[in-house]
Amino acid sequence: MKDKKKWLFGGILFLLILAIAIVLFFNRNLIDKENVKITISESKIYQKEEIESAIDIVMKKFEDFPATLEEIWYQDDEKLFMEWAENYDAEEAIVLYSNFTTYDTDDMYSQGFGRNLKYEKYQWFLVRNEGESWELKTWGWG
Repeated sequence: MKDKKKWLFGGILFLLILAIAIVLFFNRNLIDKENVKITISESKIYQKEEIESAIDIVMKKFEDFPATLEEIWYQDDEKLFMEWAENYDAEEAIVLYSNFTTYDTDDMYSQGFGRNLKYEKYQWFLVRNEGESWELKTWGWG
């Protein structure tokens, strides 16, 4: 009977440690898309679906940022698009903007961001060739 209790206790302890390890391993900044304001202004260059595709890529990348994404938007057709495309040997480029607030963590600080700060009009630059998917090339303030 005593051995059975030891095994039961050991099994429960093992499962608890395993559960904690899984949570810590997979702890990512999962974005609650319902709480992110997404704005897409009218474009003469891109269809709404093309802009949404670029936004999805940025939101996926944002999961690596220890911050809360509050807003992301496509502002307008910028004249710099061709210049950005040429810089990355691509045919098309798009710039998205975002607002987010950083967490008070060493991880955020080590990535070059201030702790507990709101970043506004932060830019994301994506490029592609015709018929291909967007590729996120760089981000920051331009």
